[in-house]
Amino acid sequence: MRSINQIIRGIAISATLALALPGVAHAGQKDNAQRAIAEARGKISAGDSIGASGEALGLQTRAKATLNDAEYLLSKGKKEESVAAANQAALLADQAIAMTSNNKNAAASAAVGNAEAAAASAQQSAAVAAEQAASANARADMAMQAPAVAPTPPTTTTTTTIASATPMAAPVVKQTTQKKTYRKSTQKPAVKTTTTVTTNQ
Repeated sequence: MRSINQIIRGIAISATLALALPGVAHAGQKDNAQRAIAEARGKISAGDSIGASGEALGLQTRAKATLNDAEYLLSKGKKEESVAAANQAALLADQAIAMTSNNKNAAASAAVGNAEAAAASAQQSAAVAAEQAASANARADMAMQAPAVAPTPPTTTTTTTIASATPMAAPVVKQTTQKKTYRKSTQKPAVKTTTTVTTNQ
């Protein structure tokens, strides 16, 4: 009998474990989903702090939307789908961080290149200025060593204009006398017209 009791006890323990293990497994999946969501949230926060822009900003926005989906799925009890969505959100956030980092490195490299080009241009300008100064000093030294040459007086041309006064004739003033013309007026005598009206009665 002893072996039957041991067998029954073993079956009871196995049944109890079989019923308890799925709950433990489900609790483990929920913890996994929460860990994946926390990891994705941390990566998204890191992406926000470094200042994503351009295409990286689009990836960051998609990561946030996918994280919201993962949280919704976990609240509905879909733990496996929640873990997958959280992992996708973390992947998108990683891509956004990498792209932002690459963009910043490229911008920094371009700034360094521009600064180096400006420095080279400034050095070249300084070299040209030094060469011009040396040339001017050499000309000044040569001018000091050369004997002084008296300057030739400039040729001047003098033009004298003599104005002769010619008497001008006084303007001729014509005096005119106006004649008054008198005309005799010829008036016609007034004609007297008479009209006689007769009425018959």
